[in-house]
Amino acid sequence: MASTAAGTSKNAHGPLRDRAAERTEAEWETIYAARKARKEKHRARAAGVIDRRNPRCRRYWMVLSYEGGGFHGWQKQELADGPLRTVEGVLEERLRPVLAQRVKFWPAGRTDAGVSARGQVAQFDAVLPESTALTALTGAVNAALPPDARKGSSTSACLWKRYVYRVEGEPAAVLAACRRVCQEARGSGEGGVGEDRAGGGEGGCGTVDVEAMRRAGALLEGRRDFASFQSKGGRSTTVRTLHRCDVRWCEGEGLAITLEGDGFLYNMARIVAGTLLQAAANNPSSSQRHTAQPPPLAPSCRHSGLDSAQVGVGCRSASSVEQVLAAADRVAAGPTAPAAGLCLEHVEYERPWGGERGASRGEAAGQDDVVVDEAS
Repeated sequence: MASTAAGTSKNAHGPLRDRAAERTEAEWETIYAARKARKEKHRARAAGVIDRRNPRCRRYWMVLSYEGGGFHGWQKQELADGPLRTVEGVLEERLRPVLAQRVKFWPAGRTDAGVSARGQVAQFDAVLPESTALTALTGAVNAALPPDARKGSSTSACLWKRYVYRVEGEPAAVLAACRRVCQEARGSGEGGVGEDRAGGGEGGCGTVDVEAMRRAGALLEGRRDFASFQSKGGRSTTVRTLHRCDVRWCEGEGLAITLEGDGFLYNMARIVAGTLLQAAANNPSSSQRHTAQPPPLAPSCRHSGLDSAQVGVGCRSASSVEQVLAAADRVAAGPTAPAAGLCLEHVEYERPWGGERGASRGEAAGQDDVVVDEAS
């Protein structure tokens, strides 16, 4: 049996020996060069890696803002011809010389390509000298970052977040943007809007209605299963608490949809916005429906009545949001609104949501520069 096993092993390795013997010197040089490159890559990755067992290793958090138009989202993305410009990639590249070590960032939420942020919070571990002053560190970080990423713990520590979706412009421009949302939804088959409801051409979705949008938004508030409002799955649960879903019209600025919740599914904020842009009163005779000239706008964003403001397009009724939630199906909800309108405004780590608008550590951290502090 031993001789048989040995013979089998010899026969199994024979072809490998034959191929090795047939390789040319140039082929061996290519193999050795590839092995050397892999080893150098591993050494480069290991260089500057933080030893979390070091007693001087501390966790820091930073509040930053960025204009989404210049980034392909938060997460690093490698392509064959090089990496895309992402927020995470820029932070790691620019801050490695400042901190003299490789740093991994954990954001409160990963924004998509084109999505901006005004109060994004990211944490990182670093080993810094005891004499390092946080004010000096903040200044060094701001000096290292590019202009479009300077304005301005882990996800489990986040208590709630605020997203704001804006459709800017005068009433005519907002109405045109709302029409495009419905037309694109029909063209892509996204959003469950049928021709019988939406109509065709410029006449379809030709009304806007703030009050209908607010009624639809109110149906989304509370602890709900938002399975219909995610682009893809993967989460252990789709149940989230949406504390606030408010629609405001600001004179000279346009429409703002404010969402505050304990967590958001993938593309959830943009799908909610797209669904609300479709919403309108079911009663054609309602005083809030308009097909001609817009009525006078509300005087300011602080106005709570909104009785005179126009907003939402009549592609679906406000009450249909209840059926969307019950369906637990992405097809039932509205389209994914364009990323350019969405902004992550605030991430709260200290104060449980209570509806108050007072600033906390993260919110009061300044909107013009990045702020770095040691995590508690």
